[in-house]
Amino acid sequence: LTAKPPVAAVNISPVIGASAGSIPTPLYAALASERLPDARIVTLADSSGAYPSDPVLNGLIGSLWGTMDAAPEWPVIDDLTVRDWGIPDLYLYAGAQAPRVVFGKFDHAYDEVQVFYAGLVGVPADARVTLIDGNEAGIEAADVEVASFVAPGTDHTIVGSDALYTLEVDGVRFVDWLDGLFVGDPPADVHCGDRC
Repeated sequence: LTAKPPVAAVNISPVIGASAGSIPTPLYAALASERLPDARIVTLADSSGAYPSDPVLNGLIGSLWGTMDAAPEWPVIDDLTVRDWGIPDLYLYAGAQAPRVVFGKFDHAYDEVQVFYAGLVGVPADARVTLIDGNEAGIEAADVEVASFVAPGTDHTIVGSDALYTLEVDGVRFVDWLDGLFVGDPPADVHCGDRC
């Protein structure tokens, strides 16, 4: 990341995940917020923004991963079943429980891995960027802010690749956007728009 002056008296605790590991970042960030009340909790979900909240997919993934065995005891989720635990819905539950968490996400518009898995529940490949945008709009409609960076292309994940430092969309380098996410005010969304 680029050098910035230290942020006085702020403990920053990042919660970062890539690919399937990015799916639970909102949940773990909210749990960290409960345990670290003086820390600034910031997430980066790398490459999971293009999955629908589909009861069949939710139930399949949730049953395989044991979601209900790991679900925290939060009032906002008391009456939920495994079919209610959609990937974009995790932002709603975490945001309601821990409103001071800073949520961020990164996606390539036509991420080939997400295209494959979402295709298993009938989502067409050309709907990827529309689903990414729709998921974010739904989350933000519930008053949970998410800073997002949507890049063109079909790659899967950015953390751990050279693109972390070289990717640029509309004059904004991803590394600078990420730096702002972690040490400043949440940055403005970056989106490839018609160039996706």
